[in-house]
Amino acid sequence: MSRKALATLAILALSVSACSANPDANPTPGTSPSAQATGSEQTAAGQPSSEPAGHSLPVAEVFGEPAWSMQIPPSWEQMTPVVTAKRVIALDEAVVRAYDSQGTEVWATAWKPLAEEDRATGQPPVLRQVSPEVIAVIDTGKVEGEGLSTSTYSAMVTLINIGDGALIKEVTVDGSASDAPKLGAIGLGFALPDRTAVVVLPGGEVVEAPPAPSEARLVGAASVGENPIGLWETGSVSALSSFGGTGWSSSDSAPSAATVNSLVYGSDMDLLLLGRWNEPTTGQGKAGEVVFQLLDAASGSVLAKPECGPAVESQFVVSPDREWKVAGPLRLGPGNKVDCVGGGDGEKSVTFSAVTDQGRAFGAAGEGGADPLLVDSTPGQEPKTHALPEGADPPIGVMEGDLAIHWDTKSGIITANPVEG
Repeated sequence: MSRKALATLAILALSVSACSANPDANPTPGTSPSAQATGSEQTAAGQPSSEPAGHSLPVAEVFGEPAWSMQIPPSWEQMTPVVTAKRVIALDEAVVRAYDSQGTEVWATAWKPLAEEDRATGQPPVLRQVSPEVIAVIDTGKVEGEGLSTSTYSAMVTLINIGDGALIKEVTVDGSASDAPKLGAIGLGFALPDRTAVVVLPGGEVVEAPPAPSEARLVGAASVGENPIGLWETGSVSALSSFGGTGWSSSDSAPSAATVNSLVYGSDMDLLLLGRWNEPTTGQGKAGEVVFQLLDAASGSVLAKPECGPAVESQFVVSPDREWKVAGPLRLGPGNKVDCVGGGDGEKSVTFSAVTDQGRAFGAAGEGGADPLLVDSTPGQEPKTHALPEGADPPIGVMEGDLAIHWDTKSGIITANPVEG
């Protein structure tokens, strides 16, 4: 069955009612309020709604039966919804939809996807939170110019208010006639074909990335909320080696003078930046130690020195109250207190994906080719592991009310399961 047919069946299977884009409205749970785009276009009412017993997913034993559920068949592969304290936000083809902690659709905002044949190869749209209040959709591909034969590969950025779905701004970042802007892994930074880089701020302003020091070259950008970050390289080998913001660089806060390179490896989408440094290769030819440091994104000041970090660049997953953050095996608590779980000698590697307001974190724990387990870690206690039923995954986030959000990438089913135990 085609994806479009599946989406049609899902819509028919769910209830339809009128609604409001007002996030403070209090419609009856299990219904879908009318979804009205607050930008230049409006979406039709009667879109997919949640049903307390409409769908279910296999989950670990520490989660209860779904408080509510819904289905939004993914328009593109791996289009994971974004979870915030009061919203689950998902991309439904040309509409961004948001559901509250009762499972009620509270807004639906239209955006303008590129035609599939114009989209840059291997670059599906990206749904990314870029500040505590703003989410972005980024679509990259060929955009026709004013002339009949002119076109440019560009990144189309649609910025939407998380609370009420208001369209903040639509921004175009141009590449060239043959090369597209390259979106960085953290925030809204773009490397451009002409070896410059820009950052789109949450309000829609496009700014140049902080320039590289005299001995380095600017090759990319990242952003942490309102803070633009430049990514720089030095030497004859094209490899990222340093980064910095306005008035500071990673060299200022390097763990030691012997550090050979540094990378932006994480952010809370607001104020905090996680940096990763490499110590030089040892005399025995072994790779040098990897060092992580938590920085203030505005000043570059070192706030904490965690002994672990994610395996790849990844934005933090935050708790509903934003006091707790997780990335890989790292957990950050109030006051930027750091905690590392697993990964030591004889221990399973841990990748957290959700955290509650009490700091209880959930994720996957695995070792070699063994089937992953759910890791359940409460601060100050030994972490626990639980078997994952066949087809089950750890939650992708936690909403207010200790609701763990689960998502199936193939079917597009989303469930909100109470945290138990």
